[in-house]
This record gives sequence, C-alpha cells and structure tokens, in this order.
Amino acid sequence: SQISDIKFRRLISQSGKKESVAIQQQATDFFERYLEILSILGINDAFKNPLGQRGIRTPGDAEKAADSLREKWKLGHNAIPNVHQMLEENNVKVYEVDAPLTHDGFSGWIDKHPVVGVAKHLNKQCLTRKRNTLLHELAHILFKDRLGEEVDENLEEKLVKRFAGALILPSEAFFKEFGRSRSSLSLTELIDVKAKYGISIGSIMVRARQLECISEAMYNRFWKTYKDENWKDKEPGDDEYVGDESS
Repeated sequence: SQISDIKFRRLISQSGKKESVAIQQQATDFFERYLEILSILGINDAFKNPLGQRGIRTPGDAEKAADSLREKWKLGHNAIPNVHQMLEENNVKVYEVDAPLTHDGFSGWIDKHPVVGVAKHLNKQCLTRKRNTLLHELAHILFKDRLGEEVDENLEEKLVKRFAGALILPSEAFFKEFGRSRSSLSLTELIDVKAKYGISIGSIMVRARQLECISEAMYNRFWKTYKDENWKDKEPGDDEYVGDESS
C-alpha cells in the first residue's frame, strides 16, 4: 500500500520533492509494519471521523468543528497534555520521521487508516511547534471530503490553521484567560498561557485577533516586534513549557 491523499506541512520546492518521496517511502514502510502487527494481534482499530457529515467552508465552521471534536473525544476545555498520544488513542497512526529542516510533517491515508508523519527535529525545539503540526495534520484528515468545491488550497490552509488553533486553545479557555476585549497584553500573560496550554505566543495572538479580543493595529504591532526580535526561531518562554509528546 502507498500513502494516498498526502499533504505536506510546508510548500515544497523542486529540490524538496525528492526528499518528500524519500520521507513518504520511509513512512510507508513503518505504517505497513504497524498495520501488519495490529492485524496479527486481531486488533480492530477502524477510524471513525468524529465530525460526522459536518461541512467545513468558513472559519466559523472550523471553530465549531474543533469544539465538536473536544466534545466527542471528551477533552473538556482544559489543555491537551499530549497531542501525540491523543491522536494514537483515537486511531490516527503517528510516525516520527527523519526529515530535513524544510519539512515539519504530513498527513495521508493507507487504505482506510489515517496516518500522520511528524519530523523528529521538532523534538529538539520547544514542543509547541510539534503540537501545532500534529493538530494541523489532524485537521487535514478530518476535513477530507468535507470541504465544499469553492474551498481552494489557500482557503483550506486557513481553515486547517483555524481548527488547530481552536482545538489547542478553545474560545472558552481563551476568554477565561484574557477576557473578551483587551487594549494590551503583557508578555508575562502570554508566557503563562503558553506554558499552560502548550501553544506558541504567535498562535495565541492569532487566536486573540480571530476572537476579536484585540484590534488589527495591536495585532500588526505585535508581529512587527516578533519579526524585529527574531522570535520565529526562539520565542520568549520556550523554556517555560514542559510537555511530553511521545506515544
């Protein structure tokens, strides 16, 4: 079997396509062995999409889908302690793949089994990025055949990002932490929520704007600081989040 409907986490250059094929082959070998063992043990782990027949066409749909999944998988509104384990417990197979820095992860299907590959190099950084990648790939799996014809690749990426953000920091939890409207947010507050929920400061600010808690001007000022301070590689508070993302 080969992995079908494969989606890689980053846009891939021509030189990266050869690497992608190698990653795909490595993952296929792993998942085939994984499924063979389950078959020998007689374990039936059929995947059931918790979103049912729900259509996903707008950011609001993606937000509601994340809330629905938390309900179906009995996650409550608290932080998800281990995203990797959560996926495995709900019959999404995960493989930590040897991949170059240009690749974060991918998702796809082997027969009727959803599979996710996540780059091992993400274990060497703050785990917030690994958690986000796993949830991003989960969204691609759950949204399969649920996107309308009008949803192109760019919109799909936006919907997937909205779902991942809403799943890791639901609106109810966000409002509990920050309230509904703010004229400023301190770095200390952001780091506290980052440490509690395992979400990057950048993603928290994206949620703040999505939920209309902050103004567009404040949002833009934050991203200027983010760029000027070069936080993309190492954010403030990376040492504050201590999580476990192993199966």
